Amino acid sequence: MGADNISVLNTIKEDIKNSVESSREKPYTELGNILDELNNLLTQRIDIQNTIDVLEDQAGEQDPKFKKVREEIRKKESHLHQIEAALEKFEDPNDRKKNIDTFGLQILEDRYKQALGGLQEIKDVLNIKRKRDILEKILAETYDKALKSIEQQICQETNEKIQTLLPYNNIRVEKIDKGLVLEGQDSGSVGENLSVGYAFLSTLFTHSAHELPFVVDSPAGAIDLKVRPEVGKLIPKLSNQFIAFTISSEREGFLPALKQACSSDDIEYITLCRKDDSSINNGDSAKIVTTVDGVCVYDEEYFNHFQLEQEKD
Repeated sequence: MGADNISVLNTIKEDIKNSVESSREKPYTELGNILDELNNLLTQRIDIQNTIDVLEDQAGEQDPKFKKVREEIRKKESHLHQIEAALEKFEDPNDRKKNIDTFGLQILEDRYKQALGGLQEIKDVLNIKRKRDILEKILAETYDKALKSIEQQICQETNEKIQTLLPYNNIRVEKIDKGLVLEGQDSGSVGENLSVGYAFLSTLFTHSAHELPFVVDSPAGAIDLKVRPEVGKLIPKLSNQFIAFTISSEREGFLPALKQACSSDDIEYITLCRKDDSSINNGDSAKIVTTVDGVCVYDEEYFNHFQLEQEKD
């Protein structure tokens, strides 16, 4: 055993020794005397109770009223014992978690307090959920209103630009629904649709937070000559960088207006053709870049006069 355990045992022995003093038989004798006295008292209690029962029986024989009262008292006492026995289950201190049928008042009170705490947590969660639902509804309505307002503004500005490009046409954008929906018609002519597209893109580029190159193939091919100058004037407003792939037939009406709408230094003219085209010999060699089968010419005059009558095999 460890030194600590031995020390505890010695202390216990010393306490016992001090309690029994010099005689070990004295406590035993005292306990025996106490038990004998208790037995005598119990015997006396029994004798007294027997005497009381005899006297009550005699009194009942002499006086029927007394007998009736006595029986009533016994019934009340029996009923009282039954009530006390029934009340014992409400004093059950054992908190058996799996025993949901317990009647212990303290246990039920503790569980009630826990349930109240859980109920409050549920109320808090429901309150947060209710606020979240309200916030989601507000955000959804705000989004729908903002989207509708933006759509209306874009349609209005697009129609204003269409009025500039096509002053004598009644074509207008009614709404935006996965695409442009025209007012009163499914579609316009090729030139009208292209003009509407330019007007719409111009509006979008105006409201965009990012500047991206605007690349278009045949920017004026399907547009009437009368409308081409308006489109040419509009192009510089669409984006800071506009890249167009054109053929010789698209230059008329479109290119002069485009050049006039922006600084000539901001325009770069690039002509691409096959290497065996004889017309490249007329250009400045410093502005000509050749590849295995092609030629690239950086020159405005060459661009404006380039005309390929027939593509060779």
